[in-house]
Amino acid sequence: MNRRKFSARTFAAATVAALSATTVLATLPSDVGATPSYDTSNAYGNQVAVSGRRAVLGVPSFGASTGIVYQYLLGDTWKRMSKISVSGGGPGDCLGASVAYTGNGLIVGAPGRNQGNGAVYTIIHTNGIWGQSGSLTDPSEGDQSQFGTSVAVGGGRIVIGAPGLDIPGVAFIARTVGGALMITGTLAPSSSSTDDDFGQSVAIQNGAILVGAPGTNGGAGAAYLFKIVHGSWTQVRKFTESTPAAGDHFGTTVAFTNGGVAIGAPGRTVSGQAGAGAVDAYESHTALSPVVIHASSPTANAAFGRAISAFGAALVIGAPGTGSGAGGAVIATHAHGAWTLSTPVVGAAGEQLGWSVGISAQVVPGPHHTHVQRIIPVASNKQFLGILGR
Repeated sequence: MNRRKFSARTFAAATVAALSATTVLATLPSDVGATPSYDTSNAYGNQVAVSGRRAVLGVPSFGASTGIVYQYLLGDTWKRMSKISVSGGGPGDCLGASVAYTGNGLIVGAPGRNQGNGAVYTIIHTNGIWGQSGSLTDPSEGDQSQFGTSVAVGGGRIVIGAPGLDIPGVAFIARTVGGALMITGTLAPSSSSTDDDFGQSVAIQNGAILVGAPGTNGGAGAAYLFKIVHGSWTQVRKFTESTPAAGDHFGTTVAFTNGGVAIGAPGRTVSGQAGAGAVDAYESHTALSPVVIHASSPTANAAFGRAISAFGAALVIGAPGTGSGAGGAVIATHAHGAWTLSTPVVGAAGEQLGWSVGISAQVVPGPHHTHVQRIIPVASNKQFLGILGR
């Protein structure tokens, strides 16, 4: 591995109490019944995507891990609008392990389908009803490739991660054509080895794709940036930590920020606290040194950076291990080269709030065009939302 010695600038999170004007915590309406049991040792925790006043929540452990997806709309309160499943689903599919909005539809991953080979589905909204319009399986027919572990949508493209169980992993690029999904490209790192978990996380923005590989180098992790060069998708950069350490799992989560990238390392030791976690934020795609974002008072096993989601100059970061598993989430805002963190939203005992997070924004019409952010931290062991308005 190329171990670049970046001179990382560390940012100890400042508390800004005034950042969040309102905080509302609400349990989502659900007919799941008993609290689901989640295996937090793998990728199948609750997943969330947010678009304006809409939120979609994947519950891959539902029904003997058949999985299900819930669609919500925010009015005075959150209201569940639909309960989405797919044809032919069965135990072990883990439908909803990944979710993403695309126009008037959804892309939903089921990495456990077909004995772990995986599948991805397009779900569209027609005449007030959500329904399956297409599906796609791993075109390479890789054995237990876990196709659909991660998905991302942008610029008319869909990126699908297939990190596999005992293979280096791969990511696919797809498009929807007449409601059907079609593979248009494949991404792989310039060098790889077994258990790299390449494709565990994916992000896409403005013709660039970022793919996380948290298993690389004995679990130290890495992330790869791809762009189109001379008509072909080409790896243009490999991101690694300044001091790689086994178990950091750098690349567990990835996101594009305003002109840059953010990469989570939830297993990193910070201030002597093992597993406290951190996020490396690069100001640009070519910046050599990241700003390292971590909690102001790092605690062991907090897993800060286990989940990240970006919108413009804002980044929401989940830390599901905070408070011995209560969990929490913070908003990081970027201005003038610095990141500032909000007061954390914290969960109750055992909730693991921040296992997954989503962020969206909208402009509310009026004399001042109020800018509203909706940050949704989700707990891993029940359907739970934290809504922060600003």
